[in-house]
Amino acid sequence: MPVYLRKKELKARSRYYLDIWHNGKRRYEMLNLYQLNSRHPVDVQANKEQKELAEKVRAKRELELTSQDNEIRSKHKDNSYFLEYFVRWVAGYRNKDVRLAKACYRHFLLFLKDEGISTKITSRQITSELVENFKKYLDQNLNGETPFNYFGKFIKLCHDATKAGLMQDNPCTGVKNGRSEGLKKDILSNG
Repeated sequence: MPVYLRKKELKARSRYYLDIWHNGKRRYEMLNLYQLNSRHPVDVQANKEQKELAEKVRAKRELELTSQDNEIRSKHKDNSYFLEYFVRWVAGYRNKDVRLAKACYRHFLLFLKDEGISTKITSRQITSELVENFKKYLDQNLNGETPFNYFGKFIKLCHDATKAGLMQDNPCTGVKNGRSEGLKKDILSNG
């Protein structure tokens, strides 16, 4: 599974990209790293630094793919900040109910503050006990279907984070997302 560093020639500069062969498929990953077509000493030094950085990105990507293929977890993922992933997840959420994902994030921040937990919480610190406490927090502070809907988004987030390798085990496994017996909304009809 080789990952090659390549350059795409543009007018005044070249752009680095990765040529990745993985599981019999080929894909490209464009990097925001460029090499200037200039012989000026400052540009020559900048080009050297850009190439070194591009080579580090290539090596990191190859290591990630090798780890993934051999089911080896990267230690840096265990120590990744969970809220950074949460923000990226919400930003990339494309379903119509994106407002629920955003609200889930806001309430998770309020929960952390209420519990006295740092916003620098790592993925390793997201345990089933913490997940259950977040569910209780939602049930105690929100009404109707809202806790069920918000926690449903949190379950989806944790599922995606586990799939992405951010967590070794899904902390939501075994935590039920039952509807509370609280206030239910009536549905309006035309008849």
